[in-house]
Amino acid sequence: MNTLLPPFRNVFLPLSLIVLSFYNPLSAQNLQNKDSLPSKYEIRLDIFQLIILPGFDISYEHFIDPVSSWGVTGFVNLDSNLSEGYRFDRFEFSPYYRLYFSQKEQNNSGFFVQPFISWLSTAYDSYTNSTDSFVSKDFLGFA
Repeated sequence: MNTLLPPFRNVFLPLSLIVLSFYNPLSAQNLQNKDSLPSKYEIRLDIFQLIILPGFDISYEHFIDPVSSWGVTGFVNLDSNLSEGYRFDRFEFSPYYRLYFSQKEQNNSGFFVQPFISWLSTAYDSYTNSTDSFVSKDFLGFA
């Protein structure tokens, strides 16, 4: 019977985080009335990055008017060796501006165009002919 307990522990934490992330927004929507003012900002946490990578990806978006907003996204890789192979960035900081062009009844929703600037730190493998091996090098980039 104890052989089933360790795999259950590995699944319980991610599953409970996913359930809690869906429960809170759904209960908040039920409490809103139609006369309440729309929110002027939005904070998002990427649960996928947190569970799978592991990394911490958070975004803040401030709504200027019904068709535009500005925001910033930050990412920190919690895998110091960059051994997971999914994302090799150590950190990323990216401010952006969004222009929504969807004609829906909700403000700031649907399709959008997003120009952005990104500053990141990463590592890459470089091949050297003298030693016939790969050497890991750090890279600080701006896009």
